[in-house]
Amino acid sequence: MCDCVVTAAPKLRGSSTSTRLVLNPGDTLNVSCALVAGTPAPAVTWSLPPAMTSSYDVTAGGGRLVVTSVRREDGGVYKCDARNVVGEDFRVFTIVVRGESSSNAK
Repeated sequence: MCDCVVTAAPKLRGSSTSTRLVLNPGDTLNVSCALVAGTPAPAVTWSLPPAMTSSYDVTAGGGRLVVTSVRREDGGVYKCDARNVVGEDFRVFTIVVRGESSSNAK
């Protein structure tokens, strides 16, 4: 009999690792980083833009990030990482909030 331990690297839903979203000030940002595989259970973390000023919510397990009433300062790169001892998967969301200065909207 085998005392085998099966491990698997994290796998997030979707095939694209990078997504660009354009929002208006006041819109709700709702991005998902849903796990479809990973053993042992991966830890999901979010990296947020340094200039972000709005409050945000991350669902239990880290799979969804919600920012209500986005502001121009909330534009930037949001990264979701799923990591365990076997590997890592990630998604990058580039958020553009209309009305940003031209240097931030590139």
